[in-house]
Amino acid sequence: MAKNWVSFFVEIVVLIGGLLLLDQFFLAGDRLWAIHPHPFLLVVLLAAVQYGTNQGLLTALLASAALLVGNMPEQLMTQDIYDYLLEVTYRPILWFGSAVVFGGFRDRMFREKRDLELRLAHSQKQAEVFSAAYKSLDRERHRLETQLSGQSKTLLTWHQAAKGMERLEHDGNLSQILTVIENVMQAGKCSWYVLRNSKLKKDSHKGWSEDEAYADTFGPDSPLFQEVVGRQRVVCVTALEDEKVLANEGLLAGPLINVETGEVTGMIKIEQLAFTGLNLTSIETFKVLCEWLGTHFGAHTRMVNAKQQMIQNPDNQFYSRKYYENISTFISELSERVGFESSTIKIQTAPGVELKPETAFRVQEILRETVNLLTRKTDLIFEGEKDKFELVLVLPNTPAENAHVVADKFQRTLAECLGADIRPEAFTLSIESLGTTHESQTNRVS
Repeated sequence: MAKNWVSFFVEIVVLIGGLLLLDQFFLAGDRLWAIHPHPFLLVVLLAAVQYGTNQGLLTALLASAALLVGNMPEQLMTQDIYDYLLEVTYRPILWFGSAVVFGGFRDRMFREKRDLELRLAHSQKQAEVFSAAYKSLDRERHRLETQLSGQSKTLLTWHQAAKGMERLEHDGNLSQILTVIENVMQAGKCSWYVLRNSKLKKDSHKGWSEDEAYADTFGPDSPLFQEVVGRQRVVCVTALEDEKVLANEGLLAGPLINVETGEVTGMIKIEQLAFTGLNLTSIETFKVLCEWLGTHFGAHTRMVNAKQQMIQNPDNQFYSRKYYENISTFISELSERVGFESSTIKIQTAPGVELKPETAFRVQEILRETVNLLTRKTDLIFEGEKDKFELVLVLPNTPAENAHVVADKFQRTLAECLGADIRPEAFTLSIESLGTTHESQTNRVS
């Protein structure tokens, strides 16, 4: 505001002073008294139009002073006092009137401009408020969409988990645990460890490449063993302390806990997830999944132990290995007393061959169907020892020579049923005699 007044005074003084100098040096030197309209009127109009009424009136006052101070005209004999006052004051009166009229126009423009500026500022403020409200609403919409998507995904996840657990409970194939984990957690790489002899030992894995060197065993001195088994908690790479515990062994690891007994039977470890797969919902899902699978694994272990105490396995009608020595001794002694010869056929994996859990389960199904198809009602079938892939057939009143006929049938049938993904050399058939002494003969499936 002060700057406007300064520029105003400078302009007015320059204009009025310039006109007076022009009159002094080039005209009559009467302060332009004889010129009509007087040039000072232009100065007043310029000030009023440019700056407003107040500046116009002040310019009219300065112009009047510049015209009349020291330059009052003489009163003529023909003039009365009124004529003389009119002669002296009509120019200043015209200037003041012009300043009021034209300055009023300028003032109204100032008021309208100020009102428009206020409206513009108010509109801008409203726009900022609306913009902030829109951004807040958009964030809330995005959050709700994410939450709804997460809830839908969680429902689908648990539906898949329930279907997977139903299959586990139906067929008892623990190799499908990793398939359940993969489907529920959308995991690219995962593994399953079993607690044996105070160590976590890898039972199976999925998605690992050959050049990856994840640990197969975690002992009691391992931080991961201490956290998962000792403290029974899930460790996640998103936490700084858990990242040190995992030590590049994966993204998530949790204990298989039997919620009925509180016993830890193993560990699930996830080495790879989708970019958006690691969140609070998936971590909570993983915790529940560990308890679910741990409880199922505990029930399965109890069922296996109970079956081993039975004489026959109710699932496949095979005799328990626990009673093999007693029954084979009885048949051997009976064979010697009565005078007939009995034989055994042992089917097992070849030395150095290990089957994956899912492969072993499929092979067991094939062996069970083959044995049931080829054996007689008087033949006895025994399961292998615990944690060992093996079947033993006891053939009463069957010499070793005749046992070779049965072994040959097994060889042909197994070679046809196993398929191209399992080498026939992975299994051996051993024939032994009961009751009389014969050399054992071992055949490979071919």
